[in-house]
Amino acid sequence: MIEVNYIEDGLARIVWETDEQEHEDIVHFEDKDEVELEVLKIAVELGDQDIVIYGGEYDYLELEDVYLEAVDQAKERFEGRMRAFLEEVATHFDDTGEVFDTSAYRWELDTGKVMVSFYIPESFEYEGTFEGVGFALDAISHKGKMVGEMKPYNYTEDFWVPAWDLDALEQRFSLFTEETIHELVELVKNHE
Repeated sequence: MIEVNYIEDGLARIVWETDEQEHEDIVHFEDKDEVELEVLKIAVELGDQDIVIYGGEYDYLELEDVYLEAVDQAKERFEGRMRAFLEEVATHFDDTGEVFDTSAYRWELDTGKVMVSFYIPESFEYEGTFEGVGFALDAISHKGKMVGEMKPYNYTEDFWVPAWDLDALEQRFSLFTEETIHELVELVKNHE
């Protein structure tokens, strides 16, 4: 079990056990979400399912709840940039509509002949694990043919980036560049 005690504003104590040994970490934070991300990191490493948070009010959480909160924070951090990416793709076509969301973590653009999707796959949905998230880009013709895709490290253990590791998420997202947009536009334009 992992226990979190909010000692005072900006300070939390996290306690957990491994092999009969107690560990403690004092976390300085500006937002309680930072503490939840640290707890998630510990919980995933331990494979622990029970998280208890004390802070004036008692809150018992399952690991899944904290994990999904971290995934939602990743969505909030990257949604604007993912939409902007698709909006930049749209500027290269005459018949595009607006960027729209089709699920909580997926945004799409219809170029007239090809549907382009930019999304955040997450490991709990795909594998039933709490490993994290990835970023993926698909371009599929209206006839169902794959025109192009980009899924860095797909089908490897490196695909998933811990949802609580903001630096790693930024690094992975940085693989989707202006060059990626131009390559995607060329693929779509050359598609019959």
